[in-house]
Amino acid sequence: MKKILIILLIGFGLRIWGISFGLPNIFARPDEARVINVAVRFFTGDMNPHFFFYPTLLMYLLHFIFRIYAIIKPGIISVYNPQFYLIARLVSAIAGTATCYFLYRIGKEYHSEKLGLTAAFILALLYLHVRDSHFGTTDILTTLLIIISFYFMLRITRQPNITSYFLAGLFLGLATSTKYTAFFLVFELILIHILTPHRDSKKLLVSILTAIVGFIATSPYTLIDFHTFKTSTLLEFKHQSLGHMINGFPPIRLEQGWWYHLRFSLWFGMGPTLMIASFLGIGLHFQKSFKTALIFYFPALIFYCIIGRSWVVFVRYAIPLLPFLVLGSGFLISQISEYVKFLRGEVMTFILVIILMIPSIRCIILCNQLLSRKDTRVIAAEWIKRNLPSGLTTTQLGSKWSEVQLRTLQPVPLSSNPELVIVKKSPLRYYDLIPREIEESLQKEYHLIKKIQTATGRGKGRYDEQDAFYLPYIGLEAISRPGPNIEIYLRN
Repeated sequence: MKKILIILLIGFGLRIWGISFGLPNIFARPDEARVINVAVRFFTGDMNPHFFFYPTLLMYLLHFIFRIYAIIKPGIISVYNPQFYLIARLVSAIAGTATCYFLYRIGKEYHSEKLGLTAAFILALLYLHVRDSHFGTTDILTTLLIIISFYFMLRITRQPNITSYFLAGLFLGLATSTKYTAFFLVFELILIHILTPHRDSKKLLVSILTAIVGFIATSPYTLIDFHTFKTSTLLEFKHQSLGHMINGFPPIRLEQGWWYHLRFSLWFGMGPTLMIASFLGIGLHFQKSFKTALIFYFPALIFYCIIGRSWVVFVRYAIPLLPFLVLGSGFLISQISEYVKFLRGEVMTFILVIILMIPSIRCIILCNQLLSRKDTRVIAAEWIKRNLPSGLTTTQLGSKWSEVQLRTLQPVPLSSNPELVIVKKSPLRYYDLIPREIEESLQKEYHLIKKIQTATGRGKGRYDEQDAFYLPYIGLEAISRPGPNIEIYLRN
């Protein structure tokens, strides 16, 4: 028990290091504002989210926590309250750490304690999982609920009683109520049921019905406001099939998910060494016990098929794959450590994990260091507040996600000849594309009064290009702090 507690403390520490990044700018992590806006709007008494691109479990959960917070610390209820964003991020950090624990339970109870500890340790140090555990969005909580459901599905193989089926279905429903794609885990439930001796089809039906009830109970307006839900769902299907659309441009098609997530999301999100070890471990597991391996890794195939067909390829879509891939690498390491006689098994396991995790650990340290530094948008807002009069007519060029948030500015269109122009530039070319003629016009009619740069000159960062997150996914040493490059111009 002491070992898993140490692992969980390490995992939680890495997930809260730099967790207040970007605040008080509420667009530092896209999608946080969407979720929190709905959770805050529930204070009006209207519990219809009027937003169905995500189901509502996380929004209701956050609203419940916000109500408790408002009682403890009364104040203005606003989507601009940075404490609400910090709360949402802490929910993800806790969920990410809890996923490590349930992965430990799965490995321990269905193979060995060594596999459980190894898998938990790897996930605790896994770059993509640690990075996104800083964000108050749906992906990490969804993955936790998927793993809890999977844990109870595995219990069916040993205890095929109604309790196991009920709990597997309940957490499947809750996972689906956090992100719709989690429902495809039902195929794993069906597979386990088929492979279980003396199965009772009534129990499977109870499990599926429990999942449906769990989903509807926590996302009730998918039925109550079915028309809006249906419209949003059809739009999302179109979005996934066409590619991500930004600022009126044609859909961004980088690559379809089948190849992109392997060569980019997972290759860099896990690190090459760990990713290769995961696939080797999965292959070895199939060789040793085909049935057990099929049960363990079938969910990864399910979710890979879902994200593979899409032209929207946010790296976060690969997160539900991670715990299952980690079980594969954990299996490989546990097998190797059993055959190495000149070192104690625990020592060998620790050495192998650290060697495989070097790329991931390096990325975590660089990422968390950057997240701990002040965002360029916050620096710009503070500089303007200190050095310029309030009420200046202002135009911001670039994406709304790169906006310098300052209420003392008076936003106007560029055509109205504003007193102040804020230009945001970044490698996210689909978001912050500034036409050349506008830049030339600025040089004639305005003069530069402040420039905030992020580049260090050490290499070139590679970004999650469809996502307006102003931090490289890989090549983190290329920048000195989060945020776009910012130029502030004053009219002549």
